[in-house]
Amino acid sequence: MRLLALLALGSFSLWAQTAGRITGTVSDSTGAVVPGADVRLSLPRSDKPVMETKTTTEGLFHLSGVTPGTYDLKVEAAGFNSQLLRDVKVDPARETVIPTLTLSIAAVTAAADM
Repeated sequence: MRLLALLALGSFSLWAQTAGRITGTVSDSTGAVVPGADVRLSLPRSDKPVMETKTTTEGLFHLSGVTPGTYDLKVEAAGFNSQLLRDVKVDPARETVIPTLTLSIAAVTAAADM
């Protein structure tokens, strides 16, 4: 039983040393941060996220425990156009810092009543 516990602890320790993490900031075109934006990490050219989070009130996001590899990162927020960053490389046991992602304001469409 003790050996099994040590093996499990060793496996977790090895995983923790190989996983990477991604951090970044989301702002609008004026430089103001965008809180509550959806941040989704997916395999390249896939719409199904493998991890997701929301930006904090300071516009920051953090994804930890990311398996090393290459991903697409998509950011969406109400009232803004989404932004897709392709080929984000995550290295083992490293932090990948994404340059500030700037969201542009979505076009407003109005319907006229006749």
